[in-house]
Amino acid sequence: LLALEKIAHVENVGMYFLREEHDIRLSFDAPHLLIGQLTKNIVELNDIQFHAWIRGNDVEKEGHGTVLIQYKGDFVGSGKLSQGRLLNHVPKERRLRK
Repeated sequence: LLALEKIAHVENVGMYFLREEHDIRLSFDAPHLLIGQLTKNIVELNDIQFHAWIRGNDVEKEGHGTVLIQYKGDFVGSGKLSQGRLLNHVPKERRLRK
């Protein structure tokens, strides 16, 4: 890392795992790192919901709080359920284009 700092203006290398905002927010990739340890607060999306969500849209879903999102049994990210909606936290660079 020190050698990289000498040739490029890099302050840190890596990715964040979680962030504390109003509550804890997992990074988009965190569920992949925790497979086998995650058993609670998991929301399964159907085909229509997943395709809307991965394009950057909020999805109607019941519940409350931070959840892990599964599609066809695979973890695809995390999000927050609030007032009957799954709020979209998919990074713009990872969204599918229409």
